[in-house]
Amino acid sequence: MRSERDPTTGYKILRADESMLEEIVEFDRRISWELLEDSGKHGNYEEFQQLHRRIFMALYESPGDNVFFVVLDSDNKIVGLLWLKEEWDTVYYKRQAFIIDIEVDARHRRRGLGKRLLDEAAKYALSRGVNSMALRVELANKKAITFYRRYGFKPIAYIMERELERV
Repeated sequence: MRSERDPTTGYKILRADESMLEEIVEFDRRISWELLEDSGKHGNYEEFQQLHRRIFMALYESPGDNVFFVVLDSDNKIVGLLWLKEEWDTVYYKRQAFIIDIEVDARHRRRGLGKRLLDEAAKYALSRGVNSMALRVELANKKAITFYRRYGFKPIAYIMERELERV
């Protein structure tokens, strides 16, 4: 997908190809580390880098079609990312576009980039005959929940978790 740069903002949104995968991994790693630092849950950065790559690539290689949309700034650096995976909904037996990740660099937030990424993902999904998008958001992330509700997302299920102890 070719996209023209927005003359008023200088941003460009496009569907990334395989040649951008390493840059995408690096951007995701940096943003993920910043989120961990903000939550106070970070540890050793070198260990995190290795773990991030393993998890990212395992998810990337798992079943389903991966599509990345990126926001590029005026220097063609990634400042926003949406990772979409087309997969089967096993409750309703339909294809759905699952948003694995959506993130915008903190210095570029509040400029409509998240909405523009969601718009591009929705257009792409519809072009593939997929009629719904889903995502996971942490209950504590009130700002994101408000953002997604404004975009038309609504809760349809709970993800429940239980910590397991060794017996």
